[in-house]
Amino acid sequence: MTLDELKLAWENDCNIDSGNLEKSASISPNLHAKYLNELITYKLKLTKVQSDMVSYRAKRAKYYRGEMTREDLAAENWEQWHLRTLKSEVDGLIDADADYQTLAKREALCKITIYFLESVLGEIRSRSFHVKNIIEFMKFRAGA
Repeated sequence: MTLDELKLAWENDCNIDSGNLEKSASISPNLHAKYLNELITYKLKLTKVQSDMVSYRAKRAKYYRGEMTREDLAAENWEQWHLRTLKSEVDGLIDADADYQTLAKREALCKITIYFLESVLGEIRSRSFHVKNIIEFMKFRAGA
């Protein structure tokens, strides 16, 4: 699921039906499993993206330092780097690289989605307290 799909799903799943508190309390384990599976998926995606970023940085550093062989360049479909580059400039060149920025955006999206899912799971963990508070408020309103 994408972040937008997850947000829409949570909009529907977060509702506590005060007319059917038993059902609202009993679906908590199902909701937990659903969002925990998504969290695991996104943590795995984040690990993959971060691994890709490290690998890409290493390849691009070799490229900008002029250390790649013709075979390596052909495999990546890159042209030979003809400019003289100082070691201190390599990180800036990599950070400005469009492909690296795409990877960085994917990493940021994974991190944001993980934050969202962790927040959802925290809310699901406290769902029983919300149900209990609704019951207590209903008792209070009824004069008990």
